[in-house]
Amino acid sequence: MGFSKYKRGRVWWCKFYDPNTGESFPFSLEVKDETAAQLKISDYEKLWVLGQFNPATDVKDILYTVAVANYLDAKKEEGCRKNTLSTYSETLSMLGRTLPPKIALKAVSASSINKFLSSFKPVTAGKHYRQIKAFLIFCTDKQLIKTNPLLNINAPRTLQKLPKYAKPQQFEAFYSVIQNIPRRNLFETIALNGLRRNEANYIRWESIYEDTFTVTNYDAFSTKSGREKTLPILPRQKEIFAEQWELQKDNPSPYVFPNETGVPTSGHTITQSFDYYRERAGLPKGFNLKALRHMAGYLLAKNGVSLSVAAQILGHTNLSTTEIYSQLAANELAEAMQNIQNAIRK
Repeated sequence: MGFSKYKRGRVWWCKFYDPNTGESFPFSLEVKDETAAQLKISDYEKLWVLGQFNPATDVKDILYTVAVANYLDAKKEEGCRKNTLSTYSETLSMLGRTLPPKIALKAVSASSINKFLSSFKPVTAGKHYRQIKAFLIFCTDKQLIKTNPLLNINAPRTLQKLPKYAKPQQFEAFYSVIQNIPRRNLFETIALNGLRRNEANYIRWESIYEDTFTVTNYDAFSTKSGREKTLPILPRQKEIFAEQWELQKDNPSPYVFPNETGVPTSGHTITQSFDYYRERAGLPKGFNLKALRHMAGYLLAKNGVSLSVAAQILGHTNLSTTEIYSQLAANELAEAMQNIQNAIRK
């Protein structure tokens, strides 16, 4: 059991740790003075010992603001990246400002959420909808509310922007101009494994095993989803790791793709380098560094790999994100059928 106080804005809050479930439960002390906050905590501790108070069950009508704080704390403990956490906080705070002060979570209605979403353009509304949906799923899972008000709201209809992927002939043109540059192995690793730029840039030797390697979270880096992933080492990837090991023979680094000082190169520098060689290959601006990762996603979909497996490889937490690549493959099929029609009509 543990009660600890902390300040959120100008108001003192308490975080209660339940030893029976291992979960933490934040709630507002509704005071601005630290001494008053400590006195409240002392009273709660005495009531807890007597079995007369348990915030996890006794705070029935949890406030919307308290539920948001609980959700953000849980996401942070999951390892959610700071930028992602900030976008969740911004969306939920904006929704909160349209609601009455100190409104209970259970009083947040479908109409109030719909009114909030209707004030944005479709693409922005879609983003806010997904973030609010994730928050309310958390609340229902934790039994903070009985029913999810989003059940009565349809997702905003938006045109899905399909990612631009590197077509095989484009990759061959690009690969031909990077044959003898130091970053060739980094770019090829991104394409081979469908990695994000920094996922490849921060690979460490300690995360490479005989047949697999792991994209690992640590102090200097976290994956976008906050989850680590382990991938098999393909034959060409094994050659790349061997080449990088040989390059570091006289100047070892904990990183597989370090710069001259032994640490990962800045993301901006990597992108600039990619753009320089893209121009040399005569490729359009749409062929960017992300196009290498998207090429992997497209090829997975084209070859019939299941969504769950593809999501695991690409590091997606939501299957709907992975599903975009299936649409890319379907579009290519439609284009091929159109070519047949055009030939018949000639």
